[in-house]
Amino acid sequence: MSKVWQILDLFPRRLSWPLRAAAILAVIPIAVAFRANVDLTPAVDQSFFFAFGSAAFNQAREIREVFPNRAQIVVSATHPDISSDVYLRQIEILSERLLAAPGVTAVKSISHGPGSYDDAAESPFWRTLLLGDDGRSTLIIVFADPSDNSRMIETVEDAIERHSVGDFKLRIAGPPYVVEMIKRSLIEDMRTFIAAALAIFAVLIIVIYRSPLVAVGMIVACADAVMLTLLTQSLLGQRIGVLTANLGTIVVVLTLSHTIFLTGNWRRYLADKSEDAPLAAAMARTLSASFWCMVTTGLGFFSLLLLDAQPLRELGVGGAIGTLMAIASAYLIYPAFLGSREKVPVVFPALRSRSEKTASLIETKAGAWWVKRHLLLGGGLIAACIAMAPGVHRLNTDPSLLSYFNEDGPVYEGLAYIDRNGGSSPLTLVVKLADDARLDTSEAYGRMWDMQGEMSQLPGVGTIISLPVLMAEGDRNPIGSLLPWNWLLDILSSPRFEGVARSFVTEDRSQALFVLRMKEQEREQPRVEIVEQLRDVAEKNGFAVTNTGGVYFLQGKLAELVGISLFEGLGLLLILFLFVAYAVSRSWHVSGAMLVCVALLPVALLGGIGVLHIPLDIVAAPATNVCIGMAVDAMIHLSASARRNAAGPIAWSDWSAACREQWRPTLISAVVVGTGFSIFALSEFPPSQRFGVTVAIGAVIAAALALVVLPLLASSGSQLRQAKSTLLSE
Repeated sequence: MSKVWQILDLFPRRLSWPLRAAAILAVIPIAVAFRANVDLTPAVDQSFFFAFGSAAFNQAREIREVFPNRAQIVVSATHPDISSDVYLRQIEILSERLLAAPGVTAVKSISHGPGSYDDAAESPFWRTLLLGDDGRSTLIIVFADPSDNSRMIETVEDAIERHSVGDFKLRIAGPPYVVEMIKRSLIEDMRTFIAAALAIFAVLIIVIYRSPLVAVGMIVACADAVMLTLLTQSLLGQRIGVLTANLGTIVVVLTLSHTIFLTGNWRRYLADKSEDAPLAAAMARTLSASFWCMVTTGLGFFSLLLLDAQPLRELGVGGAIGTLMAIASAYLIYPAFLGSREKVPVVFPALRSRSEKTASLIETKAGAWWVKRHLLLGGGLIAACIAMAPGVHRLNTDPSLLSYFNEDGPVYEGLAYIDRNGGSSPLTLVVKLADDARLDTSEAYGRMWDMQGEMSQLPGVGTIISLPVLMAEGDRNPIGSLLPWNWLLDILSSPRFEGVARSFVTEDRSQALFVLRMKEQEREQPRVEIVEQLRDVAEKNGFAVTNTGGVYFLQGKLAELVGISLFEGLGLLLILFLFVAYAVSRSWHVSGAMLVCVALLPVALLGGIGVLHIPLDIVAAPATNVCIGMAVDAMIHLSASARRNAAGPIAWSDWSAACREQWRPTLISAVVVGTGFSIFALSEFPPSQRFGVTVAIGAVIAAALALVVLPLLASSGSQLRQAKSTLLSE
């Protein structure tokens, strides 16, 4: 490949512009294939949490197969007098309108169920299902089996907007609604902020390099890498998910890193005229380090494939593909824009002389700055990173569902209100008696009531709809109170009562379903711990929990896997990086120094997030991996340069020379990526805000660790050897 670019070096006028045109035109067929095969709409639905065949997925599927429950949208209707005829009439009209929405199979409200507020208040079943805890609201439960969730939610929202007038205030919650809101936020961010970030990248590149040609080359390479990544992912049957919605920005960062370091080496060879073929020399000098950067980053993404969480697996596949496409675009497409020996065209010719003088002054001062060992600065950076370590133990990887939405927004306000009045996140538990006895007996009924009473006292538990509640409802009927429990359940399982009992007990009456609405606000424990407490209560009362499901449980398990990917995944990545570092530096001491620096980055980032009590949701969690990838790139390029400069063991002078060579591309990468990602701070979607800001801060920390801390730690061995030699000679 280098011979091809040697030809380009030798014949710039005849070959460079046709090759650049070909590189630009190559975007067209890629874009056509991309448009025909890639659906950019994020596939965010209630089943996105776990991969098919995983234990959590199987439990949720088994519950759905045994108990015919449907997805529920919860609408809260508040009014000063919820027992009035006017209120009942408004509920009735709204219920009929919601029932007509596409995908809606049933609606339960005080008008479509008990028939009146008084009947609902006297009924153990309807009171639990429909009445709010504050005495100022009732609920409308919309049962849905939508093939088009987006259209159904739009219809429900339209009905809510039309009827929410004056004192009659309506709020929405429920998994289908929350999922749709997350999906809309991701789509909006993909359309607005990714495009804005790319525009900022382009402007910064033009300003920094003073060359529209370089900017066009980088943007073309990034665009090719992103489209090829998403196209390959689509052809492999992978969808755009909750995490891969940000995959495009991740691939842009990976591609920019390669192109910026390649540009830095090329400009240096042009400036000192030490090579007849500067582009070929720059590629030869940069490619090896870029390859090892790709290996390290790719292995980090591959480690996500070992987890059950569907979003993390999707990111693992997409990221692994992206690392390959990034290096391919950087070295096959971008060099066409660097081949000419001509003077690089500048955007502002009038400012050229001044900018060249400024650049020369900066270069001179930077060269003098890197001669010294900045022990105080390096030690301060290390101390600052370590000071953040206690925050790692305070990380909240299982944040509230409400943390996905702005506190000032209507979605948050609606979720918070419904959460306070019975809970907003569903959890399903399938229980059976430890001795496998039938549940349609007086003894079983009493034990289930005792168990439900204890469960309702646990923190975070809202309303509970269950078999004993249903049986208590049947017992209110004078005739029902005279019937044996098994007869009563037979009647409640009949079409006359819409087979309601079949949603709560199996045909053989051995297993029962408990549906809990869990509260998300002020939850201090992880979800999985609360679920375990519920299991303990069941066991204490002689029951065994055979299956667990619902969005609450799946989110808890997903949060658990996010924690695993953060700590175990990062641990595995650091071990792999140690061997990659040795392959680059050929020194275990230098490799150890690189490992310490890379480890300090997640300690600083995650510790800072923990200290500031910032939620670390699944969308924001991959930001740490992106930052580590940037740190790895900078350190590998710096170490490779130091090794080339060394005549023997790598000494401080070699690191000093390497810093003078690589400080510019390292800082440019940090500035471009950090500034571009900071645009996400303006997003209306808090997870995207946290993702962008974390990457922006991490880019700065990564550059500081690479340029200041790594040379100090890596050269400490040579300094000790030199001091020892001096003492022996004296």
